[in-house]
Amino acid sequence: MPIEGISSEWIHSVDGALTFCGALSECYDECSKRWNPETCKQYNADYNDKILPNLPDQNNTPIKNYTKEDYETAIRSIAERGKSKTLHIPYSDHTIQHFRHLIDVVVVAAANRKICDNVLWGSRFCLTEDDREKDAIKEQVRLKKSLSVNQEIAISHELLSDCTQRGEKMGLLLMYALGLRNGEAC
Repeated sequence: MPIEGISSEWIHSVDGALTFCGALSECYDECSKRWNPETCKQYNADYNDKILPNLPDQNNTPIKNYTKEDYETAIRSIAERGKSKTLHIPYSDHTIQHFRHLIDVVVVAAANRKICDNVLWGSRFCLTEDDREKDAIKEQVRLKKSLSVNQEIAISHELLSDCTQRGEKMGLLLMYALGLRNGEAC
């Protein structure tokens, strides 16, 4: 049964054995039992646009033939492509772990139905609280909290360059200089 948001071009079975997409379709109720409709829509797009195109030979390989290394190859491929088609913008560690989790959900559901073995058991594909906390700490360290001196000088010159400017730059200047929020600056 086709899933809304998943392309019908993906093969569901090879010689009677389910592919990854076939296992996703077969076990979709179990995989999506905790997802609300908006989450389902987003996760289906992730499967269709990111995971399935990057699984090695998805249309010709049954899910039971995949190894943990095959799934790692897919994750590496997703990470190398990044989230922009024109300019390489890497995914955060949290987002990469999200893709691992989406793969793990299908493999676990398929293993529960004896479609394949759970080759991901005990690997980093299993999302745990500890991993999420470590990733969140790394992400906070990576986020810039302030501008460099050169950036501050450039912003000041730009905002103060024209005394007849329209209100947008004045609002930005107030927000920047006084630490005001949007509504307060207005």
